[in-house]
Amino acid sequence: MLRRRCLSLVVVLGTLSAVWINLPVDGRAATSAEPSPSAAIGPDIEATAKLLGVSVDEATYRIKIQQEVGVLEAALNADLHDVLGSVWITQEPQFGVHVSVLPGYEKLVQPYLSKTDLEPITTISDARRSLSTLRDEALAFLDSNPSFGNYDLSIDEIAGYIDVVAPSKEALDQLDIPRASVTNQMLNDFQFDPGVLAQAADVIGGRIISDVHFCTAGFVVRTDNGNQDGVADAGHCDNAGQVWNNSVNLTFQEQAFASDHDVQWFTTPGVDDKPWFNAGDGGSIRHVLSLTGRANTSIGDVVCKYGVTAGYHCGEVIHKDVCPGYVPGCYPDFIQADTGGTDMCLGGDSGGPVFYDTSAYGMVSGDAGDADHDCIYMAINFVTGSVVNPSIHVRIAAS
Repeated sequence: MLRRRCLSLVVVLGTLSAVWINLPVDGRAATSAEPSPSAAIGPDIEATAKLLGVSVDEATYRIKIQQEVGVLEAALNADLHDVLGSVWITQEPQFGVHVSVLPGYEKLVQPYLSKTDLEPITTISDARRSLSTLRDEALAFLDSNPSFGNYDLSIDEIAGYIDVVAPSKEALDQLDIPRASVTNQMLNDFQFDPGVLAQAADVIGGRIISDVHFCTAGFVVRTDNGNQDGVADAGHCDNAGQVWNNSVNLTFQEQAFASDHDVQWFTTPGVDDKPWFNAGDGGSIRHVLSLTGRANTSIGDVVCKYGVTAGYHCGEVIHKDVCPGYVPGCYPDFIQADTGGTDMCLGGDSGGPVFYDTSAYGMVSGDAGDADHDCIYMAINFVTGSVVNPSIHVRIAAS
């Protein structure tokens, strides 16, 4: 594994509660009634309409397009990896889909569009640099700075640049910019700026003290051998002495907190774990019916989250190549979402579910440290394979 560390504009969050395991959630009485899968979409569509300033019918249409774009992006990444710049959605001033590829490769995209309903609203443009090239350059840069972590790195795949921010010009001067070992082209792909960085917050385990929660649980998981069920939480939260709602002692199993992982899991002795989650939108409990991983997430997508501090919010994905510095040896695989004005993620929300309708998108990892506290989350596909003794996966309601 490459040894590297970067400190992004991120505050680590912490607190425990949010999956449904037949116990009270946030003071509400427990119920054995199974949630209705069809009842979940309403609150998210209404929140989407409010976020984007459109009608509910228009929001419904845009979410349908979002799902199709996720499929398109996964296919283009698989087949046109070396020439693809980015796939993204613009919500305003005009709703549309955009694909950028290196000059001369535009015709390669057309066959993929012809298989979808996206062609009339899709624009194909030239990419300044392929995303695969930018990622290789970012990883090389991170690997050349293993001992200096006081900076933020993210890839702007639409513009075709790698942004590095440090707290001062003096801090930037300490960076090992590998001029001698890379081409001028690579150096020209970086933008270095001083800026204000948020510090990682202290995390006080996942205990409940006087009804104060310190981490938000995400989703119910199951070992791949089917022998055990449990609950997943953020890997940076404490893994000792965790208690569920003052009544169930959680048994720590394993943690993955490095590179592109921020997850740990616990078994819940004596409790019947259900593949449901608390969405927090007025108290709804939802099935997990599908998973939407990083490959199927595009810039401009709308996602929602729940955490016991900031609660339920929906926002737009604005970056999907973020390297949060509190994660040891971070990779630029974390995703950032923004509400456009409302605090999306605050201390205590770590580990909480990120979702849309009944599809699990990921788990809250941190707070981007900006004015409206953008949410940094780990994509759901990194839960699978995150631990190996034994390996786990997020449970879907049919399983």
